[in-house]
Formats: sequence, structure tokens, C-alpha cells
Amino acid sequence: MNNDLVLVTGGSGFVAIHCIDQLLRAGYTVRTTVRSLTREREVREALQRAGTPRLDVLSFVEADLMQDRGWPEAVAGCRFVHHVASPFPCTRPGQLYPRTVDGKQKVNMAFCHISSLVPRPIRT
Repeated sequence: MNNDLVLVTGGSGFVAIHCIDQLLRAGYTVRTTVRSLTREREVREALQRAGTPRLDVLSFVEADLMQDRGWPEAVAGCRFVHHVASPFPCTRPGQLYPRTVDGKQKVNMAFCHISSLVPRPIRT
């Protein structure tokens, strides 16, 4: 069992839920971000339906790709980062790419401060 802490961004998304499931099954401790902590129950229920073990070592941090707050706390103590969040929904065509880049920069800046502790960030 591996006790390393892994951050998975965008915890309520389809890809993130799959990542969280696989990481918990592999023995990692997982922290995930959601835009609102009200989504925690929904994520936990999806993982329970999938039969995901060790939900007691899953924690949540409120962080939005369009805001600076929450990211330093999200990456603190993490050995690995799976950045799979994307700023959905977008209400106007053409907004997605700039918002995605801006959000990625926020996450990058947060874990740049702890880069010596994060050997390989994983971005999609």
C-alpha cells in the first residue's frame, strides 16, 4: 500500500472520478478539488456505486479554475498531481480555450511552489 497523497483536480468530472477510483484501489491517499463542497456527496456516492474501497482516505478541497483561492491548500503535501479539471460549462463559443489555459496556469503556479515535492504533474 502506498500512502503518498495525490491531488486530482475536477473531482466531480467523469475522468477525475475514474482516476480517484484507480488511485484509491492502488493504495494512494487522494485529495480532490470541486468548485463547491456541496458536490462531495455526489462524488462519494458515484465512487460507492463503483465499489471503490478506502473512501475514508479521500478528502475534498473547494477550488475553482477561475479563482486563485483554494489552490495552494489543494496542492499542499501532495506528491503527485493529476490535473484533469476543465472549466465547464462555457456559455459562449471561444471561451473554453482561454479559460482552460488560465485555469491550468493557476494549478501550475500552485504546485510550482512545491515543485520539489511533485516529481511529475500529470495534465490532460
